[in-house]
Amino acid sequence: METKDLFFSAGIIFTTIASAITLYLGFKNRRNTLREHLYKEQFAFFLLFLKSVNKLNFEIEGLINDPEKRKQNNFYENLEVVSNEYYNCEFLLTNELSGLINNLIFQSNKFYTSYLSTNKKEYNLFYNKYFDSYTSMLNYIRDFIGTNELSKENKILHSQEGNISKNSVLKLIMEISENFVASRF
Repeated sequence: METKDLFFSAGIIFTTIASAITLYLGFKNRRNTLREHLYKEQFAFFLLFLKSVNKLNFEIEGLINDPEKRKQNNFYENLEVVSNEYYNCEFLLTNELSGLINNLIFQSNKFYTSYLSTNKKEYNLFYNKYFDSYTSMLNYIRDFIGTNELSKENKILHSQEGNISKNSVLKLIMEISENFVASRF
């Protein structure tokens, strides 16, 4: 085999390896893009969903605080909005979160059923169960999004930025201006 044939063979082998690596990185980058898009959609869902859940929470608080609302209230309308938002975007959620949201919907319905029966002890029990399920769901969403970790990172970045801007940048500006003045005269 001649030298040029060895170079051609090596070139073909290196090209094949480089193409395979590029193809692998392309698939991996595509997955990262899909992952980022899914996270963005989940985040948008959480914002919309939690606004609706808060309306449901206010309705429940209103029922507890004003017994005259027993006959005329918007509980089922608010629950329907929460349920519809969940079922429309259920495919975006993890199984654990779906279970927590299902439990929230179930507990809110149990609360309202017991509330209509006017047994105060019973509906207080279901009221507590509802808010326990709400708290569990909210904590899961916070962990899922990484609220605490991102907030800690932001605080660190903010404090570092403050240190940099107060000390280093000021010193650098002073040195540059002194050098500029010294070089001019």
